Formats: sequence, structure tokens, C-alpha cells
Amino acid sequence: MSARKAPAARISYAEAVKQWKHAATGGDAMKIKAEEKFKQYWMEKFRGGEPAPHDTVPIESYQILVRELVIGVLSGSSGLQLKLSQSKDGDEIFCRVRAPLQVLERQADQRLQGPRRRQGRRGRRRGRRGRRRGEAGPH
Repeated sequence: MSARKAPAARISYAEAVKQWKHAATGGDAMKIKAEEKFKQYWMEKFRGGEPAPHDTVPIESYQILVRELVIGVLSGSSGLQLKLSQSKDGDEIFCRVRAPLQVLERQADQRLQGPRRRQGRRGRRRGRRGRRRGEAGPH
């Protein structure tokens, strides 16, 4: 007699979307956008039409889809550089993330310019006790 293989674990589209939305940052509008992007990738990856909540795919295929989406998000508009490599035994994939100096400088400039603009509109910033910096407190 031949041994039967256990059926491969599967995940439904409804559960996959739930997990993706849970991991997405931002408010409701951002989560809706994330869901739309996930749906688009799902349809492209699995070459189907509109996915139904009960549609399922093997867990391994879902993991590949999520990995590709995450890499796309990280490398897309962020300017980060990614390098993928596989472990020696082939059961893990590593992702090195690198921020080029130019990206770091741009981020620093944006952060430094932000508070100055706000400070100019409100006057001098107040210290912890509500006094303007440099003012003497009650003694």
C-alpha cells in the first residue's frame, strides 16, 4: 500500500486579507488602499478573476505573495535598497535593508525643517513648566 500524503495547508482569501489589513499601518483609508493592492496582487499572482472569500491557496503560495508585497512596499517609494539571500539549508530567506546616504540625508533635512516652521508660527517654544526658555521661574 502506498502512503497518503497529508493535504497541504491552505489559506482562504478572506483570512489572507484579514491578516494583510491587520499588518497595514494607518487609518481606515490606508487599510482600504492596502486591501485593494492585496486584491490586485492576488489576482495577478493566482491568475484568477475576482477572488471570493472562500477561495483558497496553499500556505506556501500565500507566503511568497506576502513576501513579494512587503519587498515591493519597502523598495517602492522609500528609496531603500534590499538584498535577498537564502539560508544554507534553503529553508529561510533573509532580506537585508540598506538606506543609502542620500536617502538618510533627505529624511534628516525634512525632519529638521518641520519643527522650525511650527516654531516660527507659535513663537518661542515653552519648556516643561510652561515658561519660555530663558525665563526665570518663581523662586
